[in-house]
Amino acid sequence: MRAVRWIISLPFRIVGTVLFLLGLAAAGYDIYMSVQIDKPASTSLGELWFSLDKGSLNLAQAVVQRYLSPTLWDPYIQMLLLAPGWLVLGGFGIVFLVLARVIWRSK
Repeated sequence: MRAVRWIISLPFRIVGTVLFLLGLAAAGYDIYMSVQIDKPASTSLGELWFSLDKGSLNLAQAVVQRYLSPTLWDPYIQMLLLAPGWLVLGGFGIVFLVLARVIWRSK
């Protein structure tokens, strides 16, 4: 039974660790930019995504609005995209790691 819980919790651990590390990288980027411009700087998740691949951000918006629900994009996903990137990525990383731990310890 323990092996099954380990296998089920493994993807949550991997995704959680990757998201948490991306959150740390985003926080490091914000700290670096704050030092460079000599004032506090915070990069939103949407800005980070846009700078990496603007086409996929536009595609995600079109898919969500057309095939899921326009009200899902605005205000919910838009709210996440406007939040600081380190907070969203790190927060979701912690949530996934906690879920992995709950699965691992369940009986």
